[in-house]
Amino acid sequence: MRKIILYLCVALLSSSALAAKTMSVAELNQTVAGLAADHKSDAEIANRLADVELTEQLTPAAIAALLHDNPGPQTAQQLLRLSVESSQLPPPPSDLPTAPPLDPAAQAELLQRATALATQTFTQLPTFTADKESLRFQNGLAYIKNTSGNGIGAGIGDGAYSEPRERVDLVLIANQTTPVVIQSGVEQSPANLKQKDPGGALGQVSQGTPGLPLLTVLANVAKSQPAWVRWQLIDGRQVAVFAFAIPKKQSPYKINYCCFPSMEHIGSGMELTPSSGTLTTFDPYKAAAGYHGELYIDAKSGVIVRLITRADPKKTDFVSQEDIRVDYEPVQVGAVTYILPTHSTILTTVAPNGDAYVKFTTRRTLFGITYKNYRQ
Repeated sequence: MRKIILYLCVALLSSSALAAKTMSVAELNQTVAGLAADHKSDAEIANRLADVELTEQLTPAAIAALLHDNPGPQTAQQLLRLSVESSQLPPPPSDLPTAPPLDPAAQAELLQRATALATQTFTQLPTFTADKESLRFQNGLAYIKNTSGNGIGAGIGDGAYSEPRERVDLVLIANQTTPVVIQSGVEQSPANLKQKDPGGALGQVSQGTPGLPLLTVLANVAKSQPAWVRWQLIDGRQVAVFAFAIPKKQSPYKINYCCFPSMEHIGSGMELTPSSGTLTTFDPYKAAAGYHGELYIDAKSGVIVRLITRADPKKTDFVSQEDIRVDYEPVQVGAVTYILPTHSTILTTVAPNGDAYVKFTTRRTLFGITYKNYRQ
């Protein structure tokens, strides 16, 4: 009974967390300009932007215009966060072409042409090594550090169950470059990948490849009913956007994360605090899931220039979000030009506490990735 009451109290406190202020890109521009005109400091502007959630994509051109005014480093970091976080949203309506949609026959022909071209391209790709530049934004870092790594060591009276800003705000915690192997257009996980501290601030990360291979998605899409969404401009090219959904029974999507705490009472300890008769272990989390997403096809060439996949787990699962965008572009390696992934964004939400009392507490992580310096 005591545990149920605690759980309800925590849930009520969570619902009062700092709510994000939704904005369009135009409203963001007005907000930044207004704060600058009022001579607000870099910290004050960044603090205001930390509460913002965009309803539209902050495109490369839009963020370049904002950064052109040389904002302070904290403001620039928040703008980069907004760019990554909004990367899978449609751009503002004013940025979209006004051409009418393709008729059903032309849509089917474009999808077939794109599938045939991708199959020809990706089945012949050699294995590459590339440099992966990663930005990692995450919330809850200070909270995790203050609670021995997994968020389950705090008592009722120390305020850990409110929603302090450090648990809500997404901040840049890593900016690094590492060599990776790209096979069939997909980054491969290192064979010896191990989570040194699964309960730490960098725990609960995917142990698999980042998303499904494009050809696997296309095979699934061919058996579904893709739907026309819109025209969009990407790097000056008119691109057709199609939506698709793959149910769990037909889906090869696998979620594979390490690791989540599991607590059990041992001996005669009956208290709620982990220090009294409890044992904490960290276990991997694996689950099958359906998924949905979007294909972006260059209408002129038939080349797939972008793929977005969004896993469909239950909101109560330990991993409740895994959204992945991959951009493909021509890349010259030696004397040959290949179509390869050049940019990616990954948006995840996990329950870092696993089964340990406050399972509903969530950790959001955003990755902004660039692949460069391809070589064989």
